[in-house]
Amino acid sequence: MNITKQLALATLHQCMRIGGDQTGEEKPVIIKSKHTDAETTIVIDDDLKIIFCIHSGSDHPKDFILDAKFHKDVIGFFDDKPVKVHCGFSESEYSIHETTVSMLMDAVCRYPSHQIVVGGHSLGGSSAELFGYRMPFELCHNCMIITFGKADTGNENFADALEWRIPHNFRFFNENDLVPKLLAGKFNYAKSGIPIMLKNISDDRKAAKNIAAAVVNHDTHLDYWLPIQALPCELNEGIKV
Repeated sequence: MNITKQLALATLHQCMRIGGDQTGEEKPVIIKSKHTDAETTIVIDDDLKIIFCIHSGSDHPKDFILDAKFHKDVIGFFDDKPVKVHCGFSESEYSIHETTVSMLMDAVCRYPSHQIVVGGHSLGGSSAELFGYRMPFELCHNCMIITFGKADTGNENFADALEWRIPHNFRFFNENDLVPKLLAGKFNYAKSGIPIMLKNISDDRKAAKNIAAAVVNHDTHLDYWLPIQALPCELNEGIKV
C-alpha cells in the first residue's frame, strides 16, 4: 500500500470535516461518546475506493482533560512484554470502539473491494493508532493508518505491536507543531508510525492563512494542508521535505 499526496489530502480533508473546520460543508454522521466526547465517523469514497474511519482531535473540554491523563495503562502484551499506552487516549478511543468497529464491519461488507484508511489529527491521530491496535485482526491486512500532528501514543512495545498488525502507518508531523513534541523522549513514550516531516512553505503565517482561507478554517491545519499540497504526488516512506 503506497501513500500518495492525493490520499494524504483526502484523509486530512475528512479529519477537518469531523473537527468542524471545513467551511461550506455539513458535518458527516458522527459516532459520539457522551462520557468522553470522543468522536469517529465512517466515510465512503468511491472515487478512491477507500473506507475512511476518522477520529476527531481535541475539540471539547473533556478532550483536554483526557489529554492530561498521560500516565500509561497496560492494554495487552507483545513478545511477552506489556503494551502500555496513554491512559486518556485509551479511555477516549475505547469509549466508542465497539460502535465504530460495528459500523466499519458493515461498511466492509457493503464495499469489500475498498481499502480501509484509519486517520486522525492530534488526539484523533493517537485514537486512530489505538483503534488500529484493537481492531479485528482480519481487517488489518487491508488497512492503512494516516495521522497528522499526533503525540506519542504508547511505549516502544506498543509501537512494535502496531507495526506488526498494521505495517502501513504513516505519521505526518510539522517541525513547528508542538503536539508531537509533548511526550517525545519522556515517561518511556516512543514514536510509532513511518515519519513524514513537513516544513511550512511560507514564513509569513498571515499570508499563508489568507491563501488557505477558502479551504481551511483552523490555524492548526495550516501546518499540514499547505505543506502537503507542496509535496510530490508519490510519497516515499520516511520522506523529509
